[in-house]
Amino acid sequence: MTATSHLTGQKINRFCHLHRNTDDLVKKVKMQRLMGQKTAACFQRCVGMDAINAVDSVTFEMDRKLGTQYHERFLRFLKRMQEEDWTVDGAMTDPKGDRNLPPGKQADPDLYTRVVKKTAEGIVVRGAKATRPGRSIPTGSSSCRRSR
Repeated sequence: MTATSHLTGQKINRFCHLHRNTDDLVKKVKMQRLMGQKTAACFQRCVGMDAINAVDSVTFEMDRKLGTQYHERFLRFLKRMQEEDWTVDGAMTDPKGDRNLPPGKQADPDLYTRVVKKTAEGIVVRGAKATRPGRSIPTGSSSCRRSR
């Protein structure tokens, strides 16, 4: 399940590909159906694939309207993501901690995502988010890792 990167011309994992036309969207749906049939569970990459397509569009529009350089930085990130076949996922919830306390009062501040620094080049985000994909054996946690 591969595609050709519009950035490098190289063959890449389709999960790291930006949709360029309706054929790409049809291939995405067919890939997702096949993965669902083979795994009978969430395979953790759909939300990330949708996110990179949204970020591509939003950063392009922001740069055009605001004169920023978010899109250029996003494309550098995307190129590296494609070259190294990163698994980029969407987080659905905070892992929590003490649910009686708000995020800023947690003993471990990394139980919630937060902006820790703003620079001219962007922001630094720390903390955790978690996703609970479908599984055949229920577990208490979810892991994220790079896939090859």
